[in-house]
Amino acid sequence: MSFLDLLRPAGCSGSLPLHPVRALGIDLGTTNSTIAEITWDPSQPEPELRCLELDQPTLLGTYTHVLVPSVVAIHDGKVIVGEGAKRLVARAAELGLERDKTLFLECKNDMGVQRTYHKAPEGFRCAAEISGKVLSFLKEGANLHNPAPPHRTVITVPASFQAAQRLDTVKAARLAGISIAGGDLLDEPIAAFIDYLMSNPAELAGALKSPRKLLVFDFGGGTCDVAVLQIGHREPKGLQVSPLAVSRYHRLGGGDLDRAILFEVLVPELLRQNKLGPHDLTFEDKKNYVEPAYLAVAEALKIGLCSEISRLEHFDQYAGADKASIIKTQPGLHPCHLPDRTLQLQSPSLSAAQFEALLEPFLEKDLLYARETEYRLTCSVFAPIRDALDRCRLETEDLDFILLAGGSSLIPQVARAVAKYFPTSRCLSYPDRESLQLAIARGAAWHSLALTLFGRGLVQVVTPDRVAIRTRSGGFELIPKGSPLPFPDSEQGWAKTYRLAVPETSLLHPVNLLVEILAGEASQERSVATATWEIPPPVAQGDNLCLEYRLDENQV
Repeated sequence: MSFLDLLRPAGCSGSLPLHPVRALGIDLGTTNSTIAEITWDPSQPEPELRCLELDQPTLLGTYTHVLVPSVVAIHDGKVIVGEGAKRLVARAAELGLERDKTLFLECKNDMGVQRTYHKAPEGFRCAAEISGKVLSFLKEGANLHNPAPPHRTVITVPASFQAAQRLDTVKAARLAGISIAGGDLLDEPIAAFIDYLMSNPAELAGALKSPRKLLVFDFGGGTCDVAVLQIGHREPKGLQVSPLAVSRYHRLGGGDLDRAILFEVLVPELLRQNKLGPHDLTFEDKKNYVEPAYLAVAEALKIGLCSEISRLEHFDQYAGADKASIIKTQPGLHPCHLPDRTLQLQSPSLSAAQFEALLEPFLEKDLLYARETEYRLTCSVFAPIRDALDRCRLETEDLDFILLAGGSSLIPQVARAVAKYFPTSRCLSYPDRESLQLAIARGAAWHSLALTLFGRGLVQVVTPDRVAIRTRSGGFELIPKGSPLPFPDSEQGWAKTYRLAVPETSLLHPVNLLVEILAGEASQERSVATATWEIPPPVAQGDNLCLEYRLDENQV
């Protein structure tokens, strides 16, 4: 089966372009972002796909890599994006940098909420503007590799992103000079599936002679996203892919594990080495100085220890080993500059026993609610899994395939626990860390190419929830759950309803009407958008209102 057979949407039989095509896919991540380029020439049998290595200026020279940390800094009169900004996080106190003023990281978690960075200069005051800086850096880097304008650019978002979060992503793209059309926002689990399908066509296509159900577990740096898909052959050839459910938004990721290591292992060691008592550091000391200084150390210890555990598991030497003796050390002296003193952390270490103890609440199968302290968040990875299964009314034994995606799914204990949770399912994973980290950007590029060649993507986008408007008598349904998007279809434009009425009479003054859009079933409705309509007088109670509405392929 050729790549065209896999990419071609059902019912699409139009002719292909006669000219070369260039399309881009962007993984706008919480921790790292990546841009992939795919080019197709009608004279060539296969397209060429690659993730672009971008030059990232740092204080010590240029760092070149496919992964661009989603960090922005303002230092010495310059805007720094990527690795250079990430390296400044640990030196923030020393260099006079302040979080949300001149240093911005993990801003994806603030997308769609009304949080502003009020201390920051103009152009850096909300998550969309910071994300726009990251997207602009990726776009400019791609232009240096190939100045030919792309025919399409697709940006990925968590499948659980709501309308406001998606609107902020569209705003960020617009600020970066990237045009976003219908279908150009792609859910991250869908992107991971597309990439796995295109990377392993024989493996998957051969197993899908009848409809199968696949769960994508996308555990990244800042979100844990789960999507359930139904996949099967369609006639005369190719695949039919339909989303069955996505989990609600769960702000959970590898960064939360890093903070667990930081506050439960590194901070006590820092206090011990510097002969300090448990209360000698204030909350501000820990959050504003200790956390920025040692968060990267915690991440490095986690990655190094996981690599060692994976190596031992490969040789069947981990299960019976003394976990306390399996230790990863970060050699050297690591300073932390406080306003009145400098603390030193000498060669911090993390043992497998400590790491497994920290992982327990993240792998809890019964207590699935989030628990938050003033320093960090803990939530089980099975919360979004159970949520997605409940939404499509499936049990674990109903799944045929499980696909692990996202950098944090490389944690051996996480991968093992998820696979064990689905004992009858076949677990799919990527062969190495780099393939897994680049999968979402590559999947976005494949989707971008499909949109360019065929005008539609492989996956038919549907609304994951019922959409309603709140009235005095309850939610009034506007769009049923599972409706194909756009709703209504492009030829119909906007849907209309005249079944709403003015709630009160006013002869002289406008009636201010609160409009609230809801998502979810009647028993679990949640607000996704609010606005106020001002209805001019004179108006009488019971007068009909006309509501026009639509939901596009980007779920906006």
